[in-house]
Amino acid sequence: MRCHWVLLSVCLVACGGNRQAPNSAVSAPDPTVAAGGSTEQTFETLNTMAFQLLESGRQVDAAKAVDLFDQVRVMDGETATSTYNLAVAYHRAGDSTSAIRLYDATLGMEPSWLEAELNAARLLALEGRYRGALMRLRRAIEQDPENLDLRVGLVDVYRLMGDYDSAIIEAKQALSINANSIELYRSMGATYVDQGELMLARFVLQKALDTLEGSREHAGLHESLGRVYHMEDKLMLARAFYERALEIDASMFPSRIFLSELHMNDRNYADAVTLLEFASARRPEDAGLLITLGVAYRGVGREDDAVASYKAAIQADPSFIDPWFNLGVVYGDSLKEYDRSISAFTQYIEMSGVESALAAEYIKDIEREQKRADRRKNAEEDRRRREAERVERQRLLDQVGESEGDSATTREGEE
Repeated sequence: MRCHWVLLSVCLVACGGNRQAPNSAVSAPDPTVAAGGSTEQTFETLNTMAFQLLESGRQVDAAKAVDLFDQVRVMDGETATSTYNLAVAYHRAGDSTSAIRLYDATLGMEPSWLEAELNAARLLALEGRYRGALMRLRRAIEQDPENLDLRVGLVDVYRLMGDYDSAIIEAKQALSINANSIELYRSMGATYVDQGELMLARFVLQKALDTLEGSREHAGLHESLGRVYHMEDKLMLARAFYERALEIDASMFPSRIFLSELHMNDRNYADAVTLLEFASARRPEDAGLLITLGVAYRGVGREDDAVASYKAAIQADPSFIDPWFNLGVVYGDSLKEYDRSISAFTQYIEMSGVESALAAEYIKDIEREQKRADRRKNAEEDRRRREAERVERQRLLDQVGESEGDSATTREGEE
């Protein structure tokens, strides 16, 4: 019988405060297992590789982990643990249908595995299937009324629904059960943010920071406070909290994005590039992130990288219109590749971009600039041609002069 090391990951709130990563129970190699059997070694190796891929946070790596966990599940006899791990991999790879199916399969084998119910509820909520999400969470809470993860999930579903009053009611009820949950305070603060009640949000989050054990080393709490101060235009405080969040946990994705936004506003493109490159490496399919990185690249004079980033944004989301406008600008203003600039702006207009009128003005300006550039080019070519002709004439004259000089010298010698 194989032993399993179960690891529960921290729930992370992504940009916008809604999307959450699943709780992951991942099998890891048992150090007591003998290394002699090749089948056993293969199982442990695949399991470890899948775990490492999942921990990278990259969706593309999660997709690779799916294949490995699928093999592990077959070798493990489709146990609840291996089924749950595969569900988490599908969840992080963005395949919600497969993830929910496997979470349900986990619950079929282990009805008490409430993390599977929680993660399935999150996926349903993100798809707008709120009734199903609430039903799952209520059912799970009946089994474990003091489970704060489930109650935080319930608050977050009500937030997604826009039912902020219910979210606050559920949060306060959960606090009456356990007033020491940092994640619960975070969700309550986020609800107040969604309501536009920034003062209340700051009060709740600051209270957690001042009173709860472990709060000073909780990256998410610092990030949430940074976001509140950011929205209040208290930018120095916002920057300090974002930076502290990253000191605690360098993988905090939203803190990197929000901090890069502050750097971009300050025209500190070099620091923004560093933050955005890290984030983009983990979310290469995020078109909005790629276009922001392109703007930062242009700010530090890396126009070719900016073009590559805009093109990657288009490849990630062909329906995304904005990169075409940015391509038009960088081709026209920086690289002076006028035909490509006009082509990009034309594509933007044909896709009914909201700034189509401005794009049309850009095209007129670029066409005028192209004509001026062509005139300058033609004038320069004419100048070079005339200079070449002058040099050639002088060469011929010098040659004739040298020839006549040689003839005169010869005649003098004969005389």
